[in-house]
Amino acid sequence: MCIRDRYSSKQCYEEALRLDPENSYAWNNLGTVGGGVVDGKEYSSKQCYEEALRLNPENSDPWSLLGNVGGGVVDGKEYSSKQCYEEGLMLNPENSYVWKRLGFVGGGLVDGKEYSSKQCYEEALRLNPEDRHMWNGLGSVGGGVVDAKEYSRKQCYEEALRLNPESL
Repeated sequence: MCIRDRYSSKQCYEEALRLDPENSYAWNNLGTVGGGVVDGKEYSSKQCYEEALRLNPENSDPWSLLGNVGGGVVDGKEYSSKQCYEEGLMLNPENSYVWKRLGFVGGGLVDGKEYSSKQCYEEALRLNPEDRHMWNGLGSVGGGVVDAKEYSRKQCYEEALRLNPESL
């Protein structure tokens, strides 16, 4: 049994996979701690996310995490970071973090609609207006519209600072 002060998260996920190697959530979580050893084989984070998606391609979390590590291969098809974020948003369009990441890679196609970086950051802020990183992202593309209000680049950076004044 995994006890917080006795075993690391990695050890707990490895044990979970020893007991149930088809547990897609344990594979995903093992990827978040840098990968590990399962049945004597070393798995990188990327390989863990690929394994999680092999087992459950309808889970949006490993799609976005696979995008964070540069993309990968799922069911024999190569996916770029951008394509991983697009897949993740097709499954869960309410994930502000993935909208932010899609904005960071230049935007993309979600549910048949092309989104620019600016539109991705605007969508992320519609979902989570209290995230300073998303305000910084919107500022980096020149500003935009959030809750029907136009924000300049400067105003976006000011919002980010308002949310986290310690970053000065």
